Amino acid sequence: SMLSFIIGCFYYGWAFELHHYPRGQNMAGSLLFLLLFCPTVATLGCLLGLWFRQRERSMQILIFSSLPLFFISGYPWPADQLPEILQLVRWLVPTTPAINTSVQLNQMGASVAQVAIGFYALAGLWAFYFALLLLFRWRTSQKQLSHKVSIKM
Repeated sequence: SMLSFIIGCFYYGWAFELHHYPRGQNMAGSLLFLLLFCPTVATLGCLLGLWFRQRERSMQILIFSSLPLFFISGYPWPADQLPEILQLVRWLVPTTPAINTSVQLNQMGASVAQVAIGFYALAGLWAFYFALLLLFRWRTSQKQLSHKVSIKM
């Protein structure tokens, strides 16, 4: 999470300035966005890391799912043109609120109040992922404990 935050600061701060990208940046809002987005993605990564039994499987899933996740995020075309079920599914991944919030803060200079829905969505996703992470970890530890008890008997 911290490494992603540092990279995000480089991206929003120096890289845009270096390449003279036109923007109406809200730097304070962008930093606040990064402070919420990075832990959300890191928590999702931890959750998926516990779910996959093999490290290699996670890369296979990432390669397979990254393009569809980008397409349902609402960035390449209007999200209201997606089928209704995909309009609901797209809010389960952090890219949906992140892309829209990031573009509005960085390119349009939107205030935090104007993109509050994106912040609320990211906070809700973080809380959801964290609760699932705790539940999954608790279930894993219970299985390991019961397995150890059965071996001793």
